[in-house]
Amino acid sequence: MRRSEATRHGLLGGLLLLALAVAPSVTRAATVDVTGTWNLTVNDPSLGCTWAGQMFLTQTGTFFTGSATLDLVAGSGMCIPVINGALEGSISGSGSGFIINFGLASGSFGSASFKGVISDDGLSAMGDFENNASGTWSADKVPAHPAPTLGGFALATLFGLLTVAGVVSVRRRAA
Repeated sequence: MRRSEATRHGLLGGLLLLALAVAPSVTRAATVDVTGTWNLTVNDPSLGCTWAGQMFLTQTGTFFTGSATLDLVAGSGMCIPVINGALEGSISGSGSGFIINFGLASGSFGSASFKGVISDDGLSAMGDFENNASGTWSADKVPAHPAPTLGGFALATLFGLLTVAGVVSVRRRAA
């Protein structure tokens, strides 16, 4: 291979590596997963009602389903004591523009349409809702409990015990 061909092949190879390194960040849209438990607060300022509780969501692709149970935490009179129902919705956008839309159907609360935005990290959301009245909502995702881990000392102790057990087992077989 002549020097100019080698240079050209080297240049093409370098460009290919650069393209592969850049491609994932250019072609893949950031996604957010709302699956999990969320602490949800709904506020209807026209009636002076505020409800708080949890919603449980399961996402498949850009769609999700779930349920919510909210108790009245402020207000009286026109405020219903519990909002409890099924919900379904979708997520669109990417990066700094995640949009969430969902409907919540609950007995005396009726059906409400919730629209809002999700933070880039997928851990909080907020927006507006409409049914017979209107108001605001906000939600924070409850952190998943990670699997318990062993610290360095515990791992070293476990390794030592397994090593001793292995040595004892080998010596018994040899005897």
